[in-house]
Amino acid sequence: VAGLWSRQPMAAASNKRVQFGDRVIQIGQWRLGDVDGNHFSISHSSLKTLVIYRSNSADDPHPVFSGQFPNWGLWGGLAPSRNPPMDQSMGVSFGDRFVQIGNFRLGDVDGKHFSVAHAQTGKTLMVFQSDGNQGHHPGPRDDFTTLGRQMEQCQEMEP
Repeated sequence: VAGLWSRQPMAAASNKRVQFGDRVIQIGQWRLGDVDGNHFSISHSSLKTLVIYRSNSADDPHPVFSGQFPNWGLWGGLAPSRNPPMDQSMGVSFGDRFVQIGNFRLGDVDGKHFSVAHAQTGKTLMVFQSDGNQGHHPGPRDDFTTLGRQMEQCQEMEP
């Protein structure tokens, strides 16, 4: 079975560009972003939120929620969702193998681990492994992070 990396990318004419907005990145019909400084979500234009990373408590035993939620999205809908403008990039930064969106940093830790961390609390909320597992490193935790790396402000380039 061919893996995801062998598939050819297909995009609708209106969604060929990755767009940046206020603490959000839009890729096609998907938005990844910082909802309110304490919640990061991955949501679809259908107003469904697929995953929520919560960081309002450094001692939260369950910082990740997955499922189909009608709120906490980035396309509007039920509160506390928001629909950020996509006409100006702010709150999105890049660095050595990571992207920071608002207070949340997603990146390649060491070539074998990918993490989601919260910049204000310094906690890693989720760690993914190169073998496809994520359950061996539950958060919140203080390691497997890219928070010590320098970042630069994002500048969107025209096609």
